[in-house]
Parts: sequence; C-alpha cells; structure tokens
Amino acid sequence: MLFTACRKDDPIEVEDFQGVIFSIQPDAGKCGDTVSISGNGFGENLSVLKAFVNGKRANIIFANDTLVRMVVPPRSGTGPVSLAGLSGGASGPVFHFTYTATVSNYAGVPGVTGLVDGSGLQSKFNFPTGMVSDSLGNLLLADRMNHVIRRISPGGSVVTLAGTGVPGHVDGSANASQFNQPYGMTFDPFTNEFYVADRNNHCIRKITSVGTVNTVAGIPGVAGFVDGPGLSCRLNEPVAVAFDRGFSNLYIAEAGNHCVRKLSQFQVVSTFAGSAIAGNADGVGASASFNTPRALLLDSVFNLIVSDSANHNVRRIRLADASVSTWTGTGVAGFENGLAPAFNAPAGMAWLQGKLLIADAQNHAIRLVYPNGTAELLAGNGVPGFQDGAGNIARFNAPISIVPGLLEGEYFVTDSGNHCIRRVLVE
Repeated sequence: MLFTACRKDDPIEVEDFQGVIFSIQPDAGKCGDTVSISGNGFGENLSVLKAFVNGKRANIIFANDTLVRMVVPPRSGTGPVSLAGLSGGASGPVFHFTYTATVSNYAGVPGVTGLVDGSGLQSKFNFPTGMVSDSLGNLLLADRMNHVIRRISPGGSVVTLAGTGVPGHVDGSANASQFNQPYGMTFDPFTNEFYVADRNNHCIRKITSVGTVNTVAGIPGVAGFVDGPGLSCRLNEPVAVAFDRGFSNLYIAEAGNHCVRKLSQFQVVSTFAGSAIAGNADGVGASASFNTPRALLLDSVFNLIVSDSANHNVRRIRLADASVSTWTGTGVAGFENGLAPAFNAPAGMAWLQGKLLIADAQNHAIRLVYPNGTAELLAGNGVPGFQDGAGNIARFNAPISIVPGLLEGEYFVTDSGNHCIRRVLVE
C-alpha cells in the first residue's frame, strides 16, 4: 500500500511504515552516545524516517530495514525510544538518560575580591549570592560583601546597578542608595521591578524600573518577628524572595526567624509557614518548622519549594493551605546520591525539565533531583576549589544561586567563595 505526502513541490510516495522495535543497545547513556535500534520493517529512506528519545528528535546516522543507529540528543531525559515514518510509528524500550554538565567561568577573577565593573572576566565581586534574570536576559545579582546590586548583560559586561559599596540603609536614587549584605533577589516582569532581601538591614527593598530604591517591608536595622503593615513589621535576616504566579504576593525566607513570611499585594506582612523557632517538622502553617531556610522557588502546580539549609533538605509548601512536606534530603548533612540523598546546606534552585537543580553550597556541587526525590551529582565533587571542566572535574566553592540563561540548557551560578559567576551547560 502506498501513501502520498502532498507538498507544494512534486508528491513523494513512501511505503506504509510497518516497523517493529525489538531492542536497543545500549539502553542507558548520555548526550552524544550512539544507540542501535534493532527490529524490522524500518525502511531505508532517511529523509522519511525519524527517531526519538523520550519524544525528543534524534539524529539518525545509519538506517536499513532492520537496524537504525541514532545519536542521543541533549537533555532528552529518560523515556522510550521510538521511530516514525509518514504513516505510522513504533515505540521501543526505555532509554535511561544521564544528564551531563560542562562548567566555565563567566565573570569575575577566581579567588580575587573587589568591586570592578567592565568585561566579565576582568570584573570583580565579593561573595556574590542571590541572582535572578530579567526579561532581556540580563543577570541581576546581590554582591553581598560589596553591599551592591550588579547587572551582567547577555554579552558579559558587568555594571553596578545600585549601592555605593558602603554598608548602610539609604533609599532614593540607585547610585546613592545603600544596602547591608543584600542576599536574595527576584524580578516582577509586569513592572520591571526587582525585589532584594537586604539581609543585615532586615528589610525588603525594591528597585523600580527607573532605578529608585525603596524599602517595602521591615524596619531598617531592627531585627524582630512582628507581622503587620510592611513598614512597621519586623523581619530577621531575610535571604530570599519569590512571587506567586500572579505576582501579587511576595514570599520571604527568613534565616533568622526560621520561617516563610508573605507580603501581600496590600503591603501587609503575615507569617505563612513556620515560626521563630528552629526545627524540622512537617505540618500546616505555624505547626511546621524550618532551620535557616535559604532559597525559594515556585513550581508548576502552586507549591513553594524551600531549600531548608540547616536541615539539609528541600521542603514543599502548598500555597493553597500552607501545608509543609519534605521532598528530599535526610535532615542530616552528607553527600549521598540515590533514593535517600543527603545534602549539605542546600541553597539556590532552578528547574530543568521538571527536575530540580540545587546549588549544594557546602558540598560545593550542583545536584539534580528527580520528582521522586532521587538525586544525582551533576557538577563538582564535594571538594572546594576552582576548576572549569565537565562533571566532577569541575570545582566550586560554596555555590549559592543558580538561574537559567537564554539558551536551552544554560545556567548561571554564583560561585560565592570563588567570587565568580560560572556558566553551566547541561546536556
């Protein structure tokens, strides 16, 4: 039986696809590996036949009626191998995909502190921590011990966006404003405004689209645990901020109060989950407890993900009812992969195809966590240092934040102890 594929040029006749997949070899590997697909009825027309790993198109390098060889595409993930022609397809065994990463330096001079703008690799930082990207692909980061906010363009040029380099608390124009160990950041794409967790000022600051710095929550320099209107509430070492999906409520992780607070669209602060007492208990609202939460990230089903640093685990808070559960981690510092992984002061997080990337600060590594809580090592090896390269050859020193870049599979990491920004390409 023949089928005709109608196009604007001459029709092409192809045989009905009758392929059956028997086996694949190997059944596990990484991007760039060659996999052989054995079966029959594949045909021999490379222009018609397509191969996929977990639904992602693979490059075919050889094909006949009983054998297809393909190259595993980047970031395909674990899933079935399949073939398709114009009139049908066949699904085969599952290919178990292993993610790989290559690390390079993007900005900063390794091991050298300073406050220097300019070309990325000539710029200097001093313990950079929280980082976020804007809608244009710029990276905005809290340069903690320089007490400033820096911006890195997609081309790698570094400028100081706000702050003077002197610790203090001053609102107003960006170049006259002052911060005191700013730590975490987030971005509101609707208003083009940035929010900063100004840790040692115990405040949340806002940088407007025209470069004005305002305090929106907390009493400058006064630590405490008091709910209420933004400018009369009290916070204690806020270190991370994140919006909900509607960008109406801002969530705040407080290292000093061991809890997550909420700044509503009406500029009122309330305690959302946890209390001012450190602990490691799941529960609802104030019945749950945290120990030095470090970073926040929203998922696709309205959970707030919390890296609970001193508990060495990752928690979920359901936004609908503030119920807290532990997703991954044993609650004890360690460096174990697998079904019962151990972390050491987990910090910043980012998404990779439904999986979680974690800057595992005191393991000096980037870890990958699957939805079932299983973890694997992506880059770094538990030993502090500075080294570019692939996988466990790379070295970090207390990575704090990780955010996606403009390219697929591209991430940027604030390598705090190395005073650098590193680029991680995941394949």
